Amino acid sequence: MRIFLNLRWLVLCLLAGSAVQALAQNTLAPKPYYPPKNILFVGNSLTFYNAGLPNYLFGLIRSADRVGAQFHDVKSITIPDARLRQHEDTLLKTVWARMWDVVVLQGYSTEPIESAQAAENFRSVVFRYDKVIRDSGAKTALFMTWAYADKSGMTLPLADAYATLGKTIGAQVVPVGLAFARARKERPPLALHDPDKKHPTVAGSYLSACTFFAAFYRRTPEGLAYPAELDADTAKFLQATAWATVREFEDQALPMLSTAPR
Repeated sequence: MRIFLNLRWLVLCLLAGSAVQALAQNTLAPKPYYPPKNILFVGNSLTFYNAGLPNYLFGLIRSADRVGAQFHDVKSITIPDARLRQHEDTLLKTVWARMWDVVVLQGYSTEPIESAQAAENFRSVVFRYDKVIRDSGAKTALFMTWAYADKSGMTLPLADAYATLGKTIGAQVVPVGLAFARARKERPPLALHDPDKKHPTVAGSYLSACTFFAAFYRRTPEGLAYPAELDADTAKFLQATAWATVREFEDQALPMLSTAPR
């Protein structure tokens, strides 16, 4: 309940139009933390759309540290329109195929909130996958997905579902859905969704990547000279939006990633 109330307050702040510029600090407070180098995304078309969220994230990593980027590997295993449980057969082989630092779990858009039974099924799958991931020596991160373009009421239930699950298993939650809500409030003309109202545009995928960069590397993506296919002003806005969202979300005292160095 406390998580739900805290997130309700956060979403209300986002929808009230709190200024991105109010959060000027460029790094998050120090914690026992080792940024991941080998990252695996497990999900569906929300991850692989456009040039692919992993490719955008790697572009940001390379822009931040061109020399260090050669030691990073950002990959994905995706199935179109899939629910998380559909990765059961491939997850074990992929996770154990190499030494991943973090494995990101991305479910179907409505999977954690469709019904009580669907939510329980989703939790059960995440618990099983988390054990496999931890046994391999990696850490689990949860991809908080966004509301559909015409169903903004999905934002808070999704945020609460992912935050609660992350707290339960001690996994990092990356608040992409809250970043979408903030961006849509502060710049309504900017299309983050495709015409189908579900999948991301290039701007939506780039915002997702910026949010992962901010969450994983605990620093702002602002100023990074990698705009994907966007104009400089749009990229700058999305970088700032991601950073502000991650900083506010961390204030909710949710668990952060602490991957040990290899």
